[in-house]
Amino acid sequence: MIRALRSEFDDVRVLANRPFAALTTGSDLVLDDPRLAPFFIAVAPRDLPQKYREYFGQHDLVIAYVHDPLNHFETNVRACGVSTVVRG
Repeated sequence: MIRALRSEFDDVRVLANRPFAALTTGSDLVLDDPRLAPFFIAVAPRDLPQKYREYFGQHDLVIAYVHDPLNHFETNVRACGVSTVVRG
């Protein structure tokens, strides 16, 4: 899937858990970084880590394959400026 996305789009970045991040190129952030935990709870956008607010704020689209039954991750990513979130 990543290869197909990269063939269609100029800039595709993968944020994955540490073991899987090693399989992708250009993955400098990992999903299991404890600083990302606030994205999975209901918080005010100002309480989200600056590093990740900036990271997500650079993107128009996030395809999320994360367990997010209460939509906290999606809500928080959108608060960073992401206009489209596709849940996998």
